[in-house]
Amino acid sequence: MQRNRSKIPESVITCSKNPDSMFPKLMSVLDNYGLKSGYKLNINKTQVLCVNYTPSSLIKQKYKLKWDLQSIKYLGIFITQSKLYEINYNKIKDNIPKGLSKWLHKLETLERIWLEKCDTILYRATN
Repeated sequence: MQRNRSKIPESVITCSKNPDSMFPKLMSVLDNYGLKSGYKLNINKTQVLCVNYTPSSLIKQKYKLKWDLQSIKYLGIFITQSKLYEINYNKIKDNIPKGLSKWLHKLETLERIWLEKCDTILYRATN
């Protein structure tokens, strides 16, 4: 049985110097791609972080997206207009020791198993 994997990204970030003209074109390209490929944009999950830009009411009405966000989460990191360091650093700094201690225990167990196997192999090789 052959499995096909999707060759399109699940997450996309775009930036524009002129969002009023770019956004309708971007949505048109995505809609056209969706019609031809069978994929479509999940509007319920689509987020827009506006930096130094306020979308017109016409664009907000036409595209029912999450426009008024202070931050968006992308690949586990919160992207904000400001306070990027404060929001992400402490959380990551706190999670690193937790992750290390979890893996340390697992590695210790695996090392014990490996040592037992090595001991058995060495014992058989010498006898």
